[in-house]
Amino acid sequence: MEPRLLAMLRNLNLNQNQMHEILDEAKRHFAPEPNEKLDRILADVRAEYLRASKKFGAFNSTHEGYAVILEELDEMWDEIKANEPGKASMESVQVAAMATRFVVDLG
Repeated sequence: MEPRLLAMLRNLNLNQNQMHEILDEAKRHFAPEPNEKLDRILADVRAEYLRASKKFGAFNSTHEGYAVILEELDEMWDEIKANEPGKASMESVQVAAMATRFVVDLG
């Protein structure tokens, strides 16, 4: 426990059990909730990464990787211009998956 926090709790004249109860409650209150949306997105990126890697194999060069990422980014931009946020979001998963392939294959 952080010494400053412990000193503050002691100044409240709390017994050891009360201090632990307060700390436990604070941990529960301030602990980050699992981000289910982020987990779903990362699972989608991973699935697309695995699908594309299996189908096309590894990137052969940084130029190839850049070209594939740019192609996916252009497709995302087309959906943005068409005011299709759902389709743009799907394309963004492909952009992320291809960027991941770039790092894995060439990084």
